[in-house]
Amino acid sequence: MADQWLSLAVQLVMAEEKARLEAGKTDTQREKPEGKIYYYKVNVSTREEHISLARPCFSLTLSNDGDNPVLLLVNTDKNQTWVEIGPGETEKIDLGKPAIRDFKLKCEAGSTSVRVWCLA
Repeated sequence: MADQWLSLAVQLVMAEEKARLEAGKTDTQREKPEGKIYYYKVNVSTREEHISLARPCFSLTLSNDGDNPVLLLVNTDKNQTWVEIGPGETEKIDLGKPAIRDFKLKCEAGSTSVRVWCLA
């Protein structure tokens, strides 16, 4: 239950930031994704995996295909809040602008396999 609250809190903070940035723009000024998708399949263990993206992305979707929870940290230089994604769960983070530059993954115990899609 605490993990769900943490995930909701992170989504709320990101939504507030997105709304703040969008507040002064007209419809013609809003940025739109070009449609390029970066795909990663990562085996995650207790050792942190750091992935820097080739270009800033609008959104990141992670699917946990393994048997253990995985922790996700987006924009590691500005953010210290890890989000836990349980086995069989999918998490999407959409900032509405090309602002996702990197992410880290780790397991607190054991290992898991994840798929990550980033939309630029």
